Amino acid sequence: MSDVIGSYTYFTNGDALLAKITPCFENGKLGIASDLINNIGFGSSEYIVFRANEQLDAEWLYYYLSRQSFRNEGASRMAGAVGHKRITKDFIEDYPIPIPPLPEQRRIVAILDVTFEGIATAKANAEKNLQNAREVFESHLNAVFSQRGEGWVEKKLSEICNIKHGFAFDGSEFSNEISVGEPIVITPGNFTENGTLSFSAKNTKRFIGQPSE
Repeated sequence: MSDVIGSYTYFTNGDALLAKITPCFENGKLGIASDLINNIGFGSSEYIVFRANEQLDAEWLYYYLSRQSFRNEGASRMAGAVGHKRITKDFIEDYPIPIPPLPEQRRIVAILDVTFEGIATAKANAEKNLQNAREVFESHLNAVFSQRGEGWVEKKLSEICNIKHGFAFDGSEFSNEISVGEPIVITPGNFTENGTLSFSAKNTKRFIGQPSE
């Protein structure tokens, strides 16, 4: 244990762990440690360990930190270089949290547990239905292009399309900062499964380098 305690972040069963670096923080990477061998664990320095005292239920804290409004506020106050921003120690330590009596915390947590179990079940069913729909679509798609009719010919894509390959930008030429006037760089993360483009605060990158001659 002495070999790692100075280099890694220590936590124990019942601790809440929150990723502090972008984009993990914005993506809601958060959990409660449980079932640890020997009741201890070690990890990187890129997360914060919350150890609740006798006034606070760990799951109450977990649900409070799970809110989108908390992530939005934290993301707006990150510090550091682009691509390596982190929420600050002051933001976390000064962030207010309501503390009802412990029995009330646990009562509300129990309600939230049931609610989220229902959401998880509904999500699983929806994903299963979506997968079934995709399989049906794939089947029809393959049928359309395999059952060729009169007059069909086969050609190489290069014969009927002008094909351009993407340019390899350097990572330092990208920025996630909202800056009016800077051109948007489209990446694979902007494409959706239905063939449209999607832009959000998380996946919108802007070009801040020098244009090539």
